[in-house]
Amino acid sequence: AAGNYRRIIINPGTTLTLTGNVTVSDSVYVASGATLDCGVYKLSGKSFFLDAGAGLKIGDPNGITVSSSLGNIQTNCRSYSSSASYEYEGNAAQVTGDGLPLSVYNLTITNTSSGVTLTDSILVTHQLKLNSGVFYSSSTNKVLMASASTTTGASNASYVDGPIKKYGSAVFVFPIGNNSYYAPITITSPSLATDNFTAQYFDTDPNPLYDVTLKDPSIDHLSRCEYWILNRTGGSANVYVILSWDSLRSCGVDALSELTVGRWDGTMWKDEGNSLTLGTTVSGKVKSLNPITSFSPFTLASTSTNNPLPISLLSFDAVSEGSIVNLNWTTISETNNDFFTLERSADAQNFNTLKTIKGAGNSNQHLYYSILDSFPFEGTSYYRLKQTDFNGASKYSEIKSVTYNKTSPINVFPNPADNNLFISGINLENHSTSSVIKITNVLGDILFSKNINSQLELNISELPSGIYFIEIDHSGEIFRAKFVKK
Repeated sequence: AAGNYRRIIINPGTTLTLTGNVTVSDSVYVASGATLDCGVYKLSGKSFFLDAGAGLKIGDPNGITVSSSLGNIQTNCRSYSSSASYEYEGNAAQVTGDGLPLSVYNLTITNTSSGVTLTDSILVTHQLKLNSGVFYSSSTNKVLMASASTTTGASNASYVDGPIKKYGSAVFVFPIGNNSYYAPITITSPSLATDNFTAQYFDTDPNPLYDVTLKDPSIDHLSRCEYWILNRTGGSANVYVILSWDSLRSCGVDALSELTVGRWDGTMWKDEGNSLTLGTTVSGKVKSLNPITSFSPFTLASTSTNNPLPISLLSFDAVSEGSIVNLNWTTISETNNDFFTLERSADAQNFNTLKTIKGAGNSNQHLYYSILDSFPFEGTSYYRLKQTDFNGASKYSEIKSVTYNKTSPINVFPNPADNNLFISGINLENHSTSSVIKITNVLGDILFSKNINSQLELNISELPSGIYFIEIDHSGEIFRAKFVKK
């Protein structure tokens, strides 16, 4: 539907999809069992009514608003039922909007871009569906799940990043995550429908906020990669706590029977035991030995030196020092750490190994590492650190960048180039020895190498489109330049 209308009524069992902006001189009514799919288009006019049991799909970045000049629905009057279903289906970052009812029947996140951020706290009375896109909450704008409500679809592609509160007496898997990782935590059945628990996941080292050196003697070590906050925020129910692990985020699990649930009691980490493990070393769950009676931060722990779980990286820096780059990093602890791999890229996408350095294996003290990149890329070089455990589990640091702009006597043109590339700027003809020219890609692979003794015209028609580097070894001096192949 698109264009001008006097009145629109969407009957039960019908979905009306906007294919352009719509203006109505009277009213729009979406009946129970009917759905209006707005996409990115606007509906304006006199009034809009969304009945109980109806559905509304929103694609506008502003979500559902109080204002009549923002969002998909821009009628003068708007009525949204708290018993209706709402879906956020944007292809750009969205907010839920200040016009969304504070209670909804179904809430669905199907955002294909940067996710959806809560404008206000929202109570879901039936189902939260996490199809795609991260759903961001905060300490002031929480996701609240009613006693009879459920969730579905959570994955690394879609989860709640921030606190979520669950009411009720049923087993509940909190669909939480952080930094592109889905990391559920589960509670068994509380006692009453009014009992409630709030959970949030953090993809970061619990230390030093929760000192991992302060622990029960039965704990050998604790995870330095992640932790959960699980609080009993209403009632007095005691529940079993079930933590999850995944090889992509949990820094290594190799002995399931020696895993245990670790809980911070305010002064130290307590061993809450292991009554059940499910899964494999790739992914799984561990359940506390007994119901938990006091709530606080939780993380995975090990009763032996197995289950690598940590290394804790305090810092990783890349610093330009003239024509070289100093790369250094510090760990504050290492467990079963085999080696580090320093990787470099010219485009922050395709990385190549620069150097591999042996790790300390096991350490509880600060260790310092440093290497030099003597030949950084002309322009910007991107660096990242990969840490690999003895069992093969690995994890990456954040990416650091350094810009190096050397004044080079060689010129390459045209740039970008299509089929032919010309090189000038140094006199190659007045030397008895030839120079060597190389073309490399962003991974450092040599695609072309040739001895030369005259000015050059290179045929690059067979190179795929992308970023490349010219390197000329001229009488022992190295000159570099970057070019783009169309």
